[in-house]
Amino acid sequence: MIIFNHPLIESELFFKITLQEDISSTPPNSIVRFKFNNENAKIIKFCTNNSVSCAVDVASITEALLASNLGASYIIVSEENSSSIQKIAETYLFDAKIIAISKDIEKIALLGIDGIII
Repeated sequence: MIIFNHPLIESELFFKITLQEDISSTPPNSIVRFKFNNENAKIIKFCTNNSVSCAVDVASITEALLASNLGASYIIVSEENSSSIQKIAETYLFDAKIIAISKDIEKIALLGIDGIII
């Protein structure tokens, strides 16, 4: 299980962006993060084509499927959607890691989710 933002664990940082142009102002080897929408699909493609790790916040299974197919590195989900999206990811062998937003490490671990942002 990957754990982000825990005070005892050093982890990679996510840098929130809204525009593709914002990527140039992030540190090298950082993970850019943005919300999924049809307009941001081009950012995922840009990241994939330029070896930039990206994390995409999704609100549904459909968005998770699209983000995975576009090449997202991480798919960030709510605690409520985490279990169903993780099952889809395992069924279809997503390359992306499913990351839940939660404060409850044990609950997310027992659900078998790939990672957590605390």
